[in-house]
Amino acid sequence: MSDLIEVIQADVLEFRADVLALKYAQNYYGADQVVASLLINRGIVSADDIQPAPNSFRWVDTRGALPSSSVLFIGVPPLVNFSYLQIQEFTRRAILTTTRDRPDARHLVTTLHGPGIGLDEIEALHAEVRGIFSALNGHETAGSLVRISIVERNAERVKRLRAALFEAQQGAQILIGQYRTERKPRAFVAMPFSPDMEDVFYYGIQNPVRQLGYVCERVDQEAFTGDILDQVKSRIENAEVVIADLTGANPNVYLEVGYAWGKARPTVLVIKKAEQLRFDIQGQRCLQYQSIKDLETRLTNELKNLAPSKKS
Repeated sequence: MSDLIEVIQADVLEFRADVLALKYAQNYYGADQVVASLLINRGIVSADDIQPAPNSFRWVDTRGALPSSSVLFIGVPPLVNFSYLQIQEFTRRAILTTTRDRPDARHLVTTLHGPGIGLDEIEALHAEVRGIFSALNGHETAGSLVRISIVERNAERVKRLRAALFEAQQGAQILIGQYRTERKPRAFVAMPFSPDMEDVFYYGIQNPVRQLGYVCERVDQEAFTGDILDQVKSRIENAEVVIADLTGANPNVYLEVGYAWGKARPTVLVIKKAEQLRFDIQGQRCLQYQSIKDLETRLTNELKNLAPSKKS
């Protein structure tokens, strides 16, 4: 069964499969927005035809507009309510709907859901794989499906996801349907969603956070419609620890730190060396790092006293 699932570096607009499964979170985002726009602009379907409500779905024959023969849009709750359990349910339904309605389909492709809105990318991958295993229900095949691809354009993320998929396949408990990411302690990261900070987050912060047993999350200020502060407040209130990178003096990060302090959340402040702290933070303990590796080491040491394994 482990040979059935793969992580591939590719673009869904160029990747060939029998079925392309996408979510519709009551609005268009990311890959589903690009695919929907292409299908609408080609006159293949109208916008109203591919806006399924939660727990509904829509099939679209691409008529050669995409390498994939069919697109399956699955309705899910709005992003503000899109959790790891929802990700698991999405892939479960994608498999079951495909095997029922397209019994001859041999290859299904989807994308990784969650990291674009700040969910932990590894936990999101595990959730997708659990959904697949749940649909297979212990059987060796799912209809005619012999290949399920999770595609991602970012080469560095593909490396991380492949390593995580291999690890998950070695530890069967991660793939059990009853496994609950929601029960794991959270670390909320306050930092800008900017390209020059991506390696800092994924290698300097996410690595030590996950190694110590936390789910590592943040909030993309641009991903959500509505009041972004509600998402930020919720994530902070449910976090075991808040980690804030003050590099660049981003005002949103300072706001999140203030809210974390107001809610008495344990907070770890970090900043690149040679950068100046704002007046209202001066005098607070702050880890200064020279490199991503230096940050990983310093943050690991700082978090050890807060590690879930040491809590009652």
